[in-house]
Amino acid sequence: MAKNNPPNPDPLPKFRDWFPKKKHDDDSSYFHRLTIGALGGALPFLLLGIVKFRPFEGGSLGSLSAYYYSGAVAAFAGVLFALSVYFFTYQGYKNERKVWDRVTAIIAGLAAIGVAFFPTEAPAASLKPSWWTEETGWSHLLSAGILFLSFAFFALVLFPWSKAPRGSFSKGKSYRNILYRICGGAILFFMAWDGYRLCVAQQSHIQADVFWQESGALWAFSLSWLVKAHAEETLLGALDRGKHYVVHPVQFLGAVKKTLLE
Repeated sequence: MAKNNPPNPDPLPKFRDWFPKKKHDDDSSYFHRLTIGALGGALPFLLLGIVKFRPFEGGSLGSLSAYYYSGAVAAFAGVLFALSVYFFTYQGYKNERKVWDRVTAIIAGLAAIGVAFFPTEAPAASLKPSWWTEETGWSHLLSAGILFLSFAFFALVLFPWSKAPRGSFSKGKSYRNILYRICGGAILFFMAWDGYRLCVAQQSHIQADVFWQESGALWAFSLSWLVKAHAEETLLGALDRGKHYVVHPVQFLGAVKKTLLE
């Protein structure tokens, strides 16, 4: 008797089917939120990786923003502008908080552009652009502060909110709310630590090293958006599909052929 093969999942589902189904009042998408979180979380790794191939010899790179003056400038500015586009187009949810979703996202988008458009002080005098002024540096700090505060506002206020009474939250929603608040608190903690280091450095007339504080705040922001995007469901679905086709490669080839011919 021939052995029956297990059900054959779709190896190349339609793009929207890779992500959890949207709720009826969701004017954005889980892919939109996942992209925002992934871009933010990837930035420190991109910067560190690129300078390995394009070494920087002009001084210490003590902050994310200092990579503006390195060979990773394209990644630094590119990710910030990509984030701004996704924030400008973020619609949030069709409920009483929609206007807050939109306003906060627009503020974050403008702040992201400001961080890229007004660079921090150069880590070496030889790299300082002729047009850079102290006002440029203050504009950078203001933009960065507004950007991270908007991240914290999303995590602490907008993401945990629900029309349902607090006691009726599902277990999953309750756990996600805890994570949002941890992420929001972490963003504020790293911002305070960053500010303290900058103040000490300014008083001591030295360059502040705040790369890991800024990265920590960025990763907390990233995690909150990935949780909001239910990224674990997307990942588990991809892993289940992958495990199936490792065991049944013939099914994979047949399904791919069918998908390409349709």
